[in-house]
Amino acid sequence: NFEGLFETQVRPSEGSGIEAFASRAFDASLNWKDIEWLRSITKLPILIKGILTREDAIKAVEAGVEGIVVSNHGARQLDYSPATITVLVEIVHA
Repeated sequence: NFEGLFETQVRPSEGSGIEAFASRAFDASLNWKDIEWLRSITKLPILIKGILTREDAIKAVEAGVEGIVVSNHGARQLDYSPATITVLVEIVHA
């Protein structure tokens, strides 16, 4: 039950609120070593969403993930994030 967990009202003077939501919803302390821990507790395939650079794509493969999802998480709402289509070629060639 997510009731009360996230604010659902958009305040026009504050933009869409997606940046504030993301800062509350995503754990910034996650790192590549967490993949090792995750692998130790599951036999399920591990996919990483949010890859936007060649370097992160390479690190994901080196960490042994089964797949990556090229995504900025923002659905074109985060002006400072590149559109996924603009980074796709770089990541494919990684």
